[in-house]
Amino acid sequence: MTDTRTIGAVARSAGINPRTLRYDERIGLLVPSARTDAGYRLYTDRDAGRLSFIRRAQALGLSLTEIADVIALRAAGTTPCRHVSTVARAKVAVIDERIAELQALREELTRLAERAEAVENTCADDSSSRRLLHLPCGRRGAPNLLLTFHLDGRYTLTGIGLSLRSICRPDNALVSAESGG
Repeated sequence: MTDTRTIGAVARSAGINPRTLRYDERIGLLVPSARTDAGYRLYTDRDAGRLSFIRRAQALGLSLTEIADVIALRAAGTTPCRHVSTVARAKVAVIDERIAELQALREELTRLAERAEAVENTCADDSSSRRLLHLPCGRRGAPNLLLTFHLDGRYTLTGIGLSLRSICRPDNALVSAESGG
């Protein structure tokens, strides 16, 4: 028989907790090659290689179910390349979508910062309205909102076309929400 290692030795070499190995076994991702007479799990280098594959696949964003599908295809004698390609392309599409969302958020925050800087000098002179900053916010396709920061620390969020007006304190507790025209 080939060299075998206990669960603790395999877990240490993989840098994981032995409970993780037991969980992988429980859900069918990993099966110990043998057990001792006392019932201790024994793993081979091949098992350690599978564990390494599981961890690399998780690091790439694959779920345990997706990893199990790849392992099942391989165990059935099928090359999982097409499945892996499909899963990887779907993950890339999700990442691309998230990048687009983050870029839109970045642009919105940049516009907010630029607008705040542009009105900074006029804020001190505008004591009659007690308004520190009055900014349009909202994303394209979303309702237009006006965010107003007041000198007394309050802020108001007014929905244009939504007939909604909220007044909040500096600690973000809602003071009032009323319908307006």
